[in-house]
Amino acid sequence: MRKELIVFLTFLLFAGMNLPAQNPYIQHYTTVDGLPSNMVYQVYQDSRKFIWFATDAGVAKFDGSKFTYYRKHNGLNTNEVIRIKEDSSGRIWFFNLNATLNFFYQNTIYNVSNAPYLDSLVSKEFFRDFYEDEDKTIYFYYNHQRDIFALDSQNIVKKYKLPSVFTNSNEYPEVEPYEGMVLRYLTKAATGKFYLWTGVGLFKLSNLAGELTLVSDASAPIGIYPISDQTCYLAQRIIKHRTEIKKCNIYHLKDSIPPLLISESELISSIFEDISGFLWVSTFDKGVFCYKENKIIRHLEIEEAQAIIQDHEKNIWVSSLKDGVYKISPYLNHHLQYECSSFQNSGISALSNCTSNGVWCTNGKTVFLIRNNNLYTSDFQNEESSYNQILWSGPQ
Repeated sequence: MRKELIVFLTFLLFAGMNLPAQNPYIQHYTTVDGLPSNMVYQVYQDSRKFIWFATDAGVAKFDGSKFTYYRKHNGLNTNEVIRIKEDSSGRIWFFNLNATLNFFYQNTIYNVSNAPYLDSLVSKEFFRDFYEDEDKTIYFYYNHQRDIFALDSQNIVKKYKLPSVFTNSNEYPEVEPYEGMVLRYLTKAATGKFYLWTGVGLFKLSNLAGELTLVSDASAPIGIYPISDQTCYLAQRIIKHRTEIKKCNIYHLKDSIPPLLISESELISSIFEDISGFLWVSTFDKGVFCYKENKIIRHLEIEEAQAIIQDHEKNIWVSSLKDGVYKISPYLNHHLQYECSSFQNSGISALSNCTSNGVWCTNGKTVFLIRNNNLYTSDFQNEESSYNQILWSGPQ
């Protein structure tokens, strides 16, 4: 068997799945790249395919090449915006930390001066989400005041408050009883009944002023993450610093449903299933995990990770309260990567196809063979000089 060297291709294999900024499949955006702040509460894509960022320095709209900023002097009530969500009419709502709301519509920021009904949507504590029903009534919810504010299609506001239910923590018995009727998810079934996921269980009721009926107290969730009209992921703390993640029907939950996986963090920020079936879990304290068939296949050390979305080009976006935003290529989980340490901490300078289903490569000193996801180091060494040409001519 004879090996000859000739110019074929220059290629670099990058390392460090735990170092997102150095990964060729991951693009990192910070203030250096145009973000108004590196504290990004949420990333969101609207119906026109613009990417929006909610930060402590206003909101930014990204068209793929440049950022457009909206701040207090543009009409926002405050620069600290924590959530963004679009309704069916095309209004893009901004949830503010000072418990007020603004929205963006046809290139205009709306506040109480040009939309007076927004004054009726001010709560004692900021909302985190809304649900829109078939009548285009928007229900703002998820704050510790137990408030639900309903804005109908005529811009009339009705206010509801859930009853107070105090509960104890099994994991932290030293903690005093706390309010359990914090509404974490609200939806409406085809029957017209409302379903409310709270910190003390799942309830249903015919109207928001009616009597609550307990559906299940089997799980007091710390987070509900819908993936369809019928299905959601549920995060439930089981012991200190460990969280159980289940996939269940939004309208009922049974004790017999086994957990999909156990997270070593109880500070889960988001759970998202992409269109390829990969499950992404962001945590505040341990980074972002990607699962396939309930096994970790990627761990990205993104500090203080928050929201996860997938855009129209199948890219995954992750926001961080400390380090801006990460855009992850959909090819990340389809291509195999090798660390630089596998190649004597040197970049690869040349590649050549191997006729027996493999790839020859070199760092200029040593020749390597990658075959069947295995890396082999050849006996061929050249310590005295370097080269950047390689050709596999096959058996002779």
